Amino acid sequence: MLAQQIKSGAKVDVFAAANVAFVDELETAGLTIPGTKRIYARGRLVAWARADAKVEINSLNDLLKPEIKRIAIANPVTAPYGLAASHALEGAGVREAVQPKLVYGENVRQTLELARSGNVDVALVSRSLVLNLSGKTYLIPEELHSPIEQAAVVIKGAPNEALARRFVETLAGPDGQTLLKRYGFEPPIAPPHK
Repeated sequence: MLAQQIKSGAKVDVFAAANVAFVDELETAGLTIPGTKRIYARGRLVAWARADAKVEINSLNDLLKPEIKRIAIANPVTAPYGLAASHALEGAGVREAVQPKLVYGENVRQTLELARSGNVDVALVSRSLVLNLSGKTYLIPEELHSPIEQAAVVIKGAPNEALARRFVETLAGPDGQTLLKRYGFEPPIAPPHK
């Protein structure tokens, strides 16, 4: 949605996305300043349930348990964490069996809200969203899905270009990495520079 707004002329300095493809799309459209794209972090996918939920999640196979009746994931077509969740369910060999239990959120935040409100038993969301929430969390092995690389880029015509460049560099640098780790992100697999 944000990438589309930028394509439509929204004035922004920096675009940061949980999917490198969204940044690449803007680069291809010629809307970014060449050489400013940085992969600055890797998101992690978790299964999360409220602390008072009568479920235990120690593997994705636990989603097959009859007490887990509804599972939320973000829309895999538009949300990077939804795509990762879909791949993880497939990789764990449970996708087909849990398909009737799946409820789709528009994005990862709405997906979390479905679990927080008790409308679903478990949500597959980003670790960064639940890091400071009480609840039951299972960190999904990265081998079950493609890396969730977070990328940022400076947009052409940025009103504050110099500051935007500094921000992106800081995000990918040691200080930014320390801060991002505190909020549940992992360092990029590849070096932060492209």
